[in-house]
Amino acid sequence: MDNYYKIIGVKNFTSIDEIKIAYRKLSKKFHPDVNHGDEFFEEKFKELQFVYETLSDPNRRSIYDANLKEFYTLIQMLKLQLTNRKIILARQKVIKPIIRCKRF
Repeated sequence: MDNYYKIIGVKNFTSIDEIKIAYRKLSKKFHPDVNHGDEFFEEKFKELQFVYETLSDPNRRSIYDANLKEFYTLIQMLKLQLTNRKIILARQKVIKPIIRCKRF
């Protein structure tokens, strides 16, 4: 999932005023007319326009923010599960040699 806040260069869940300032700054930098129609700048400018349209519309932004929060929650849960799995594996590596020694 793309983080629109990072694309536009602001912190997550920031105010619309900060988003507007960042968008205007980046749109001047990446505008195709300023960059002689370079395809990279044209694509970047289109991406910025889409991001700004999404974040400036209250309905679309609320949906996006809810999805972004859900995504971050899912990532945190997966990291926690991975950490727990690493701990379990580390304990198994320590416990198995001890059990083998006791058998002899």
